[in-house]
This record gives sequence, structure tokens and C-alpha cells, in this order.
Amino acid sequence: MSYDELMSFDAETFWKPLFYSQNLLVIKDISSSLLSDSEFFNLIRKFGKPWNCDKFKILYPQDRYSRLFGNKKPEDMIVSHLRSNNTPWGNNILGYHADIPLPQEVEYPCRGIYMANTPNNDTGSTTWLNLEYAWEQCTEEEKTTYNSVEVIMHDILKTDPVQIRFPFLKTNPKTGKVSPRLNGCGPEGAGGWIHHIEIDSCILTFTESVDFVEKMYNLLENKKDTLYKHNWENGDIIIFNNWFNVHMRDAVDEDSSCPRELRQITFDL
Repeated sequence: MSYDELMSFDAETFWKPLFYSQNLLVIKDISSSLLSDSEFFNLIRKFGKPWNCDKFKILYPQDRYSRLFGNKKPEDMIVSHLRSNNTPWGNNILGYHADIPLPQEVEYPCRGIYMANTPNNDTGSTTWLNLEYAWEQCTEEEKTTYNSVEVIMHDILKTDPVQIRFPFLKTNPKTGKVSPRLNGCGPEGAGGWIHHIEIDSCILTFTESVDFVEKMYNLLENKKDTLYKHNWENGDIIIFNNWFNVHMRDAVDEDSSCPRELRQITFDL
């Protein structure tokens, strides 16, 4: 389909029900040329409400917010252009994570991502893991193993991150389905949304917490049909729900003649 044909479908009767039922959509080959930020933004509006500057002001410390959005008005569209030279992770491998959970205000918003340019070398592939579907397939014996687990989260983007205690399982507010509260794991100042794990009120060390999270991911990704791996081509669009999907990215191999650029929009359902 062309871009215009995609835009002709109604949001309430077609796009939103489709997204709610699938929760990760891949759109390919809709245009022979690069979509403008405005075109990409208008497509994502079919699925939900894109974040504006006011939402990002909650996310970032004031100095970083000013650098990123200082000249924008609150109503301006926010389309982030992610390149190796303007992100803290560069071209390195990214482990499993869900984007920008903010325990104090709002958790796990959705994302639309658009590949504006990718090196033609099959690097930088992205894999999604569906935590809800994987948890459904766990045996009762496997599930009871985690009855006494608590997850202590912290907001790594804040200057003074606050640790907040959560139960191991979370319930999807849209569907009532259950999934583990898993994300990246890292100490203060080093990245990761999980600060540490506690089991029966026993605090695991950072190394023990990382090991716990990695073993849990290994259990879930070995359940049937829980993984989707995407090898990027220019023009690909993926729209996904962060609530129960975590994703990881392979390392990117690029040179100055073909820099990778991924465009991104954050939105609420």
C-alpha cells in the first residue's frame, strides 16, 4: 500500500483495534522516498497521542531538556533522529529493555520507529520479546518460583534517582494480562531501569540481580513464538507497545559513507 492508502484507514475502526490485538506492527515498502517527519508523525497519530514537550519535561533533567527541546513550543511535534553520534549507547549492543518507564508518573509508553537509513550489511537487527505471551506459557511450578520476588526500580535519567519498590508481576491496564516487570538492570549512573532484585526481603547484589534478570529472560525467550527479530531495510516502520515487549539490538557496523539513522516517536494509547 502507499502512504496515502494507509492514511485513508480510520484510526478508531481499523488501526487502533489492529494494534491492540497485535501489539507490534511492521509496515514495509510504503514509499519509494523518505517520509518527512510530518508524514511519520501523522501516521503515528492513527495509533495514539504522541508525546509533546510537556511529557518530555517529566522525563529529562532541566539541562538535558533545554538542550533537546529548548526552542520547541509545547504543541510542536517531537520526532527524534537517533544516530551513533547523538546517543549515549552509540553502535554498541543493547540488551533487553523497555523504553522510558517513569515509575513516578507514567510507565511504558508506546513507540513508533522509522528506519531512515541503515547500512546495507545486516547489522543492528532488533529483537522483541513478548513477556505476556511467554509468561502465559510458564508452568505453575515456574511461576511459583517468583512469588516472593520484588523489583526495585530507579529512574536513571534523573539527577537524583529515587528507588521505588514494585511487585514482580504487573497487570496490563488494557487487557488484564500479566507479565514480569523486567527491564535493563544497572547501578545508579551506569544505565538500567532495575536497580536491584529482592527475594524474601533479601537484597541481591548488583551481580546477583543481573544474573537473575538474565536467567529470567533466558527462560521466557525459550517459550514458543515469543520472539520477533527484525533485519532492517530503509523505510521500515515498527510500532510497538512497551508495556509487555522488551527489545534488544545487535551492534551496528557502519562507516561515514552510510551512517545509521532511526527516527522515533513516543506515544500514549
